[in-house]
Amino acid sequence: MRHTSRLRWPVSVLCLSGVWSLAICWGVSSTFAADEISEIAHQLTSGSVEQRVEAADKLARRGMAAVSALDALTRALQDPAADVRWHAARALSALGPEAAPAVPALAKLLQDGDAHVRAHAASALGAIGPAARDAVPQLTKAVADPDPTVRREAVEALRAIRPGPKVVLPLLTRLLQDAEPSVVLRAIDALSEFGKDAVPALIEALQNPRMRYWAILVLNEIGPDAADAVPALVRVLQEDKDPEVRMEALLALGNIGPAARSHGAMIARMLNDPSPAIQRAALFALTQIGYDNAADQIARLANSDDAVTRIVSRWALAKLRPTPENIKQASLAAIEALKSDDEQVRRAAAHAVCDLDAPSEVVAPALVDAMHGASPETMAGIVLALASCGPHAVPRIAGALENEQLCPIAVEVLTAMGPAAKEAVPALIEKLRSTDDPELRREIQLALASIGPDAKAAVPVLIENLSDENPKVRSSAAYALGKIGPAAQKAESALRERFANDDDRFVRLSAIWALLHVRPGDQRIARRALPLLIEALKSERPDVRFEAAATLGELGPIARGAIAALESLRNDRDGAVRAMAQEAISKLRGKSPK
Repeated sequence: MRHTSRLRWPVSVLCLSGVWSLAICWGVSSTFAADEISEIAHQLTSGSVEQRVEAADKLARRGMAAVSALDALTRALQDPAADVRWHAARALSALGPEAAPAVPALAKLLQDGDAHVRAHAASALGAIGPAARDAVPQLTKAVADPDPTVRREAVEALRAIRPGPKVVLPLLTRLLQDAEPSVVLRAIDALSEFGKDAVPALIEALQNPRMRYWAILVLNEIGPDAADAVPALVRVLQEDKDPEVRMEALLALGNIGPAARSHGAMIARMLNDPSPAIQRAALFALTQIGYDNAADQIARLANSDDAVTRIVSRWALAKLRPTPENIKQASLAAIEALKSDDEQVRRAAAHAVCDLDAPSEVVAPALVDAMHGASPETMAGIVLALASCGPHAVPRIAGALENEQLCPIAVEVLTAMGPAAKEAVPALIEKLRSTDDPELRREIQLALASIGPDAKAAVPVLIENLSDENPKVRSSAAYALGKIGPAAQKAESALRERFANDDDRFVRLSAIWALLHVRPGDQRIARRALPLLIEALKSERPDVRFEAAATLGELGPIARGAIAALESLRNDRDGAVRAMAQEAISKLRGKSPK
């Protein structure tokens, strides 16, 4: 099996994608009249296939408000048209546990001849959760489905239903041999959730060369609870000829931590390996297990020809022997390396900067100096490198908000981190209230928008800023409220006022866009937003075109008149805009997400 090489130090072993979402864009919406739901449900059994599909989608967009249509949706699972069956299954997903009476019918669909139907049926069973336990036998068979999407959704459904390790662990362990990487990643994610309970099966999997690499990745994720696997990992390290497998075994031993310390001497021998990747993994492992007997060997690697190895070795020495001088020298070397043109070097340097507890009087001036006069490309690389440090670095980055020179770069880094920066929300709010700089306030609000729903504590100050004299501050406040979503419903009246009365057209667009996300499913807002969103597709700003296209795709049938305008973006100069326009067109035409 061929594995993709990557530097990961310190390691977050997997960058797993989120659960493949088959959920409905609007979720739970306002209360709908029972007779309206009844009328739509009736349409499920009348008219053309397209009309029946549209009826299922209407019910889906109403979320829990459509629970009275449960029987009609369950009957629609037997519709002769596959498109109707999977749209009905998707609508049942929106009902969650309330759709439990449909479990037998959904379980039967796991043997449907259409893969889309099987995938959406599995997804619906997962949305129902533990109440779908009776479908576990059919889902365990679906884990071996010939279609990888069905296999992924079956795994996700079993994770949600939680039938217990005796049922799930053997299935997931076998999936480590799957030929489809996306299926293997789901299995890894699921296995790691079982923690210590999964370790015996993973130790056994280490004996199978086809499963070994993936089993090591899971053990890496489990961390200290995988201590029983240390002897087996050491055997892999000694016997396996694949350098990447050995590298992953070292990283796993490091993440398991002190339980592997008795093997420190053997791990230290890996510092002599000709591969820099193996050397770096050994440095990481020795540091994590706390084996400071190798300090002299580590110090020699500080003069390595490999730039990343030099950074990691100095970091390791500072962690194992944290004298003020070691920490200072490691930090200054890492900060200097942030200016490198090599992405791997910048990422390693950023991890060191974030992880070493160097005094701010040392770090701050050096960071400012590293960024002074840096090219836009280098600065962008520094930002991305710092953002890659992950949530553990957030307190340190948020602390830089107090430094006048570092504040703008700290805001940019937190923006790039997105939801992982949620712990910085209080500091961002405080800075937003204290600064008079409109450009900085705009950037802080964009950082809060990037964090999303976890930034809900910022709603009061964002509402205040909807009345700011600067239109950029008003529009970015509206954008942040929209990204926070339904948790920002207290802003509804202020957003409506901006939409109705603001003298800046972009602020009005931002306000109506925010209202669509704060009050998802409100058809009156959607109708008023439609012309503005179509016009926004012509904006000079790619981010505006992207958001307008994404929102039109979420509006459903009411926005089908926008398809022609979206078609014009198929040749857009921005690749992300082109992709989003195509996705929106597919949604509006009722095609399943691939």
